[in-house]
Amino acid sequence: MRFLKRRFLLVAALTAAILSSFFVKPSMQQLFEAVDFRVLGLLFALMAVIQGFRSASVIDFAAVALLRRCRRLLPLYGAFTALVFLFSTVLTNDVALLTFVPLTLTVCRRLEIDPLRIVIIETIAANLGSSLTPPGNPQNLFLYAFYHLHPLDFFQTMFPPAIFSVGLLAAAVALAAGRDSQKGISLDFLPPAPPIDFKEAAISSAALCSALAAVFGLIDWPWAVLTSALGAAACGGALKKVDYSLLAVFAAFFVFSKNLSLLPFMSADLPGLFSSSEKIYFSAIAVSQIISNVPAALLLAPFTDLWRPIALGVNIGGLGTLIASLASVISYQLYVSENNGGALRYLGSFTLYNAAFLLILIPIGFLLL
Repeated sequence: MRFLKRRFLLVAALTAAILSSFFVKPSMQQLFEAVDFRVLGLLFALMAVIQGFRSASVIDFAAVALLRRCRRLLPLYGAFTALVFLFSTVLTNDVALLTFVPLTLTVCRRLEIDPLRIVIIETIAANLGSSLTPPGNPQNLFLYAFYHLHPLDFFQTMFPPAIFSVGLLAAAVALAAGRDSQKGISLDFLPPAPPIDFKEAAISSAALCSALAAVFGLIDWPWAVLTSALGAAACGGALKKVDYSLLAVFAAFFVFSKNLSLLPFMSADLPGLFSSSEKIYFSAIAVSQIISNVPAALLLAPFTDLWRPIALGVNIGGLGTLIASLASVISYQLYVSENNGGALRYLGSFTLYNAAFLLILIPIGFLLL
């Protein structure tokens, strides 16, 4: 049961791939061709780089050094939100939350402040910040590689909703800080910023350059995989901390999507369903609410050449329900683990905040189709 809770998406993806294979009975060649190894390689390279930076204490140093300068609650909330938003553009939304939510809970506990609102705002910031760049989240990296997009095209599409969301986040931060407290605070209890391992930081920086060069098509992706693997291996146990289950989820959904495309009724009906950008956009948002935005992108992309409505739909669709983005589940689990009995209260507030952001951003995305 613990394994199922931790790896629910992996189990679901493998089950879908296996069951659909019984109906389609694909050949080994079709199964092999269904898996996009370039996407898997780029995703591995970025995850390995991220773990290298974490091993070098670069992220912890930057976070503690900035937070210790805060003397009031509004700057503190603003700093947490900005850090999560900015770091998620490069480090992915789940890594940003795994890094900053535990620190937020510690700070709020010492200051005797309820962390509910700021944790929810951080979660929204992670999902919106990660939408800005191809390596920001797995679905963006997949879409970027799957459709062989130009960097400028991707940024032009995702920049308006991401920047518009900054104003929404600022308003949410001001509201949350005003409700909680405006008294002066002291963060002297925070431990000193951990020293950076400059050797590991330099190795990880070189690996990051290689990974980004592969993402933007400047070098072949196998070189990025090799460089990132060697770099992570040189950074303590970074290579062991890569989330290999996520790579397996992608491979399973590649197979599942390919099997769906081989079903006669699916190949006949889906072209009509995805005949316009509007239908694809709202389908991506709706599907994300049910199965989360990463598998939604994997499921819809093979059936249409229109990438823009899918990208907008799955990124904006990461708001809404708790499972619309799996990164949101991370914050929920971290909060509930330290606040026994707070699950229902968290879900209620989370749904309220996310519904508000979702309803505001849906028209913004629609105008960009």
